[in-house]
Amino acid sequence: MAVVLQNHDQANYSVLVIDGKFNAVTVSEIRKAADCVAGLGIKNLVLDFSKTSMLDSAGIGCIISIQKQFGTLSGKVYLASLSPNISALLKSSAVSKVLNLIPSVSDAESMLNAGVIRYERGFYALFKLPAEFSLNAVKPLRQSVDESKGKGYVNMVFDFERCKAITSVGIGLLVNLHKDLSANGGGLYLLNVSEEIRSIMQATNILTVLQVFTSIEEIEEKVMPKSL
Repeated sequence: MAVVLQNHDQANYSVLVIDGKFNAVTVSEIRKAADCVAGLGIKNLVLDFSKTSMLDSAGIGCIISIQKQFGTLSGKVYLASLSPNISALLKSSAVSKVLNLIPSVSDAESMLNAGVIRYERGFYALFKLPAEFSLNAVKPLRQSVDESKGKGYVNMVFDFERCKAITSVGIGLLVNLHKDLSANGGGLYLLNVSEEIRSIMQATNILTVLQVFTSIEEIEEKVMPKSL
């Protein structure tokens, strides 16, 4: 039995390759690896079954436990590259309804790399945007924004540090969200915007209503409540 852990800290996920049997004998090793990922604050975990020869009830129980653990971190667990036998076993059980089954690790990674990373800090929610702020990123971003709004956050920061490209869909979301937050007494603030993306924003005139900052400390000092 071999467990290989691959961390992708920037996109906030890890890939755990399970090589061999996933059963009562090996669950403790897999559990330990998952605990290591969670201990680093990484929210999402991909379980790579491409080299897994078998899965039993103890293994399924371990998967459910790991999924609950990452759920408390507001993250997800993805099961990728399952063999026909293991896939059939999971789909025949009731737990299949709560599992995230993905065809391949690359599919899971594409989904995670296209997503956003959210942090909630005091009076504002901070979102680290993906490499491309396009249609693929809008749905997960809207979902994350709505979750923060539901908790009462009206101030939001979009961090463009990882973002290399933005489309008209992304621009439209910025404008609509700013209007919504402003109407509720808050605002949308932009952080670490590259010169290339800044020039696109200037061409659309959205920088006449949105503020761009170079550090989170500057945002906290200038626009957040003084009691922060």
